Amino acid sequence: MVIVQDDRFDSTASVTVCPLTTNPVEAPLVRIAVEPTAGTGIEKPSQIMVDKVTTMPRANVRDRLGRLADADLVRLDRALVVFLGLAD
Repeated sequence: MVIVQDDRFDSTASVTVCPLTTNPVEAPLVRIAVEPTAGTGIEKPSQIMVDKVTTMPRANVRDRLGRLADADLVRLDRALVVFLGLAD
């Protein structure tokens, strides 16, 4: 999963995330492809499921595996803006 919640809310009991899948779907507006790298910590090519954004208890979050590349973060931010209707 990818945490999409701003760090300013680290003290809350919940965290907002987008899950990952290794089962690709052709939906470029809501599925962001990410490749396995030492930086990301993922083991297989995956997609961030922007259309499945959810909030869960912070206690359910395990260890951090890695970090998305800056370019992937930009693509994720843009997809969230579109999916959530935050821009016209």
